[in-house]
Amino acid sequence: MISNLNFRKFDFRSDIRDLFQLMTDSKDQSLFHGRIQINSLQEFENWMINNFSHNYHVFYVVCSENAIVGYIYSYQYRAYDGHCKVCAFLNKKYRDVGIGAYVGLKFLNELFLDYPVRKIYIDVYDYNNQSLTSNLQIGFVEEGCLKEYRYNNGQYYDLHILSITREKFLEKAKGYIEND
Repeated sequence: MISNLNFRKFDFRSDIRDLFQLMTDSKDQSLFHGRIQINSLQEFENWMINNFSHNYHVFYVVCSENAIVGYIYSYQYRAYDGHCKVCAFLNKKYRDVGIGAYVGLKFLNELFLDYPVRKIYIDVYDYNNQSLTSNLQIGFVEEGCLKEYRYNNGQYYDLHILSITREKFLEKAKGYIEND
């Protein structure tokens, strides 16, 4: 499945409907973005325009055989401070097969090579234990934990704030990625 995988820059005209469908069809989307109150394609377009103007730094759609299966992006990019945050989302049927790790490694590599980033942060909730465990195994460290930060389906979840430095990433990722 990874051999058919690519990620590319978001094309607003051709991708907006597919991304809208992915975000509104996914029952667990609120686990990644909180509750987004979007009722129409036009509201979604406006929401995306606002995020591209004020929040997103680099945004890719993740594709398999020309179908969008998710997205990955950096946000809160601070060149002066040398850091940003990263978020990824994959449609449920594409999880647990290594796609997230593959896309994440390639994306982090690009950020560290193309931008003056010295540290990348990710937020991981308790309910995403697989992501928490795998990110810690590849070299992310926990810098903090906000207890009972997200309320979902009658339960509170902790938010773990993880980071990885450029040096730690390049050391850990050696052999998994190619520097183009």
